[in-house]
Amino acid sequence: MNKRNIILTLLAIFVIGIAIGYYLYTKPAEIKSTGNPDFQKDINQWVNELDSDTGAENAFSSFVGKSVRLTAEVSDVVGDSSVTLQLKSGVEGFVVNANFQASMNNMVSGVVSGDVVTVQCICDGLVVPMSADDLFAEKKIDLSRCDLLKHEKHQSDVTRSVEHENSDRIK
Repeated sequence: MNKRNIILTLLAIFVIGIAIGYYLYTKPAEIKSTGNPDFQKDINQWVNELDSDTGAENAFSSFVGKSVRLTAEVSDVVGDSSVTLQLKSGVEGFVVNANFQASMNNMVSGVVSGDVVTVQCICDGLVVPMSADDLFAEKKIDLSRCDLLKHEKHQSDVTRSVEHENSDRIK
């Protein structure tokens, strides 16, 4: 009887462990879009401050691990399983990457280059090149666990296209 109780107890612990593991595996990713952000920044002003400051790494540490809300134009969409939006920073050689969890793919699938988005993300850090003489080095802000709060589609102005102007001249 004692051996049977031990086996049943171990089996119960195993089943409970499998159930907890399944629950944690299927739980949606935690995002920081609920509630107010810790910081709400204008991306151009923020990047200009960080680009001009030589001690930006130290000043930037107050943002790491905090939620930041940004509105910016998308310069590129990268990724297959999880999507990364590269946001225009207004400074050449300065990249802002907003990484989305794979579970958010359906939400960001319609975003293309040129769209204006408002995202709320966790700030992971600032990557600065070791030397200012590096030709191909770029400064980069990494944002993770992002949520797309607002998406404005880019509307092309086709009223004055080249074909339109040429058709006016033909008549």
